[in-house]
Amino acid sequence: HRDLHRVDRRQRQMCIETVTNLSTNAFTNNPFAWTIQPNTGFAFVNGTNASSKDPVIRFDAEGEYTLTLQVNGCGSPVWTRKIRVFLAVNIDVTPIADGCKDLVINPLDWVKISGGTPGQINWTFTGGTPASATGPTPGPVSFIGPGSYAIIVSANTRCNEDTQRIAFNILAPVEVSILGPGDTTVCSGTGPIPLVASDSVGQWVGQQIVQGPQGPVFTPVLPGTYTLIFERGTAECRRADTIAVTVI
Repeated sequence: HRDLHRVDRRQRQMCIETVTNLSTNAFTNNPFAWTIQPNTGFAFVNGTNASSKDPVIRFDAEGEYTLTLQVNGCGSPVWTRKIRVFLAVNIDVTPIADGCKDLVINPLDWVKISGGTPGQINWTFTGGTPASATGPTPGPVSFIGPGSYAIIVSANTRCNEDTQRIAFNILAPVEVSILGPGDTTVCSGTGPIPLVASDSVGQWVGQQIVQGPQGPVFTPVLPGTYTLIFERGTAECRRADTIAVTVI
């Protein structure tokens, strides 16, 4: 007696997530020969092969397969079973970084659907235009203005359902300005000049800037003209103000 494990004689349709074990009840040590047709869309894994008594198969493609087992010796009996393989669907998403500019994106640049062929794919674009879509190609989506947004995608097969969500924000840039000093000329050796900006989160950039007891200061030591910048944010969120200080 032989049996192909997990291939029920009454049910020849199989949901396979990654691998399946094919085992026999063969009371023999004679060589085995497994044949699978078509000969693509699968691989023997976990150190097994077509000559293993109990091979482990990873199916990479859905479809109908014919499994044939031949045991060499004692008449070389052959057993054949046809199965139809269905794979679980899997959704992988890439995060969308927060930023300060409007977005017009193709969701497929951020969402990858693999595995089994979905019976249905549903898209929801929270705050976007359009607000929803169906099918494998949702088309471009616009996200306009500051706010919180999300892309939600769900897909199902007869084996499973997967849902993933990407949340992101469009931020309003914070405008900044330098309150003091303005453009000025000072003598070398003058005491430290306090630097005051409209925002406490940003940073000062420039030569001869140091941190004083009450905050950043400019120290006019060497003659020259110095560009002092106060900035906040990066990339499209960056806002800055600039002054020029000449030391004589």
